Amino acid sequence: KEQKEEGNDRLQSIEMASVEYLPDQCFYSCENLQKVLFSDAMTDVGSLPFELCTNLLTVGGSSSYACNNGILYKNNPDGTTKTLVECLASRGTENGPGQSTISIKNDPDLLTVKEIEPGAFRNCEELISADFVTGGTAQFTSVPEECFMGDDLLAFVYLPESVSYIAENA
Repeated sequence: KEQKEEGNDRLQSIEMASVEYLPDQCFYSCENLQKVLFSDAMTDVGSLPFELCTNLLTVGGSSSYACNNGILYKNNPDGTTKTLVECLASRGTENGPGQSTISIKNDPDLLTVKEIEPGAFRNCEELISADFVTGGTAQFTSVPEECFMGDDLLAFVYLPESVSYIAENA
């Protein structure tokens, strides 16, 4: 389904052997993109590199980044914590990865998240709840700007006690 007129509507797969950086929203609204592979050369991705890629199922190939159940994480230099970069728009869709609920039970990597990037869950239109407490407790301390913006079905968010700040338009 066409989300926006922007984006390459034909691109289905891309492999990047030597790319080190993806700019902000670099694959914005590539609705037919299903697979993205990059190598260990990838050391940085900008903000929401896969926003509105509603059929994206696989992102991987780098030791710096992991995508589990439709959530892209950056492995932090300390080796024990992660930054939550982006929840793929395909999360919770009929053929997409993961369920329409974000939870520690479904997504155990949430226990190691120390930071969430701005807009990380933006436009995940099939999400109905986000529970960062039940089954363990996530350790992030803030909810960034536009974190859940455009998630029209989202009805419940349960935040850990560690959260002391919620940004504007979160």
